[in-house]
Amino acid sequence: MAEQMSKAMMEGAKKMGITIHQGFMCLGRYDQVWISEAPDISGPMRMSMMAMPDAVSETLVATSYEEGMKWAASLKM
Repeated sequence: MAEQMSKAMMEGAKKMGITIHQGFMCLGRYDQVWISEAPDISGPMRMSMMAMPDAVSETLVATSYEEGMKWAASLKM
């Protein structure tokens, strides 16, 4: 059953323009961590809403260090 759910998730992600780079099973606060890439936040948000009704998720938006430094350099202090 888990394999079928994983396959369905991968197919759903692809349809929403999400690339899943890697998944991890964890001990502790979260059971799973997925490293993914999407053109905007709407795809990952929809993916998290498709989870089982009692599932809890957290989406962290990230950018490369280099891109962040470009933003920091443009700040006027």
